[in-house]
Amino acid sequence: MSIMDRSGNFDIEASGYIDKRCLPVPYFLFKYMVAPASVLGIRGIKFKSYKCNHIKTFPTMSLLKYLSIHCYKINNYEFLMSLPNLVGLSISGDNKGYNLKEPIGMDKLQYLNIGCTDNGFNYDGLNEVKSLTVERTRMKNLNSISHMALFNFMFFDTSNLVTLDGLNVKNLMTLDLRGCRNLNNINALSAARNIHYLNIDGCKKIKNISNLSDISSLKILEMSDCGEIYSLDPIKKLNNIEVIDLSGDTNVVDGKVKFLRYLKNIKKINYGNKSHYDDRIIY
Repeated sequence: MSIMDRSGNFDIEASGYIDKRCLPVPYFLFKYMVAPASVLGIRGIKFKSYKCNHIKTFPTMSLLKYLSIHCYKINNYEFLMSLPNLVGLSISGDNKGYNLKEPIGMDKLQYLNIGCTDNGFNYDGLNEVKSLTVERTRMKNLNSISHMALFNFMFFDTSNLVTLDGLNVKNLMTLDLRGCRNLNNINALSAARNIHYLNIDGCKKIKNISNLSDISSLKILEMSDCGEIYSLDPIKKLNNIEVIDLSGDTNVVDGKVKFLRYLKNIKKINYGNKSHYDDRIIY
């Protein structure tokens, strides 16, 4: 199985790494090659270009399963509608003109990475997506992906997201929200029961973490550089937690951190030594 890693790259299934700089044919010929995927048996492609603004090759690759595109000037993504068998898709690059408002019709897609300026991606019909990574998006809430029963969700480096409303947390196991500096509403997590990993590094507007108290499955909690957190009391009930990171400028206002040492399965704790804390870490 091919899994998308955090950088948005794929573990390509076949010898399908295609870079404009190392093509066996001139680039202008590659754009017009006929059915290269069928001829070469390629199931996975990583395509990288800084000049291409329209791709005419991919519509001939109906059997393509894994596609990673890193381009800076593509303004027409309609060719995705001709790739119904895609299982993994990664789009990155500063595509400011990127706009795909029509459903792309890839009902087999399971791994999706949108790593570019997102002006209008349509998630309708993508019901089988299990792992979603979104960076630098203009989304302020998550209503557009409410139909996705995600297992892994990474949504980071954005100043636009303010609430998790719309997020389907039923099956969610990994949630990475680092750098969402205007996120202030995490009420949706009250219904989460399967999250193992939660990262809210740099989410300085989250002051109250009471919504985490019922996530009994939580094992790793990353909360560095979060500014003021009123209290860690909600963590007392999380008996499965193994790692807690409160480093950087994270400041627990009520100062009660000593109890963290006595959590049933705790293995690693990291926090700054504040004068009002009831415990100190000796390095």
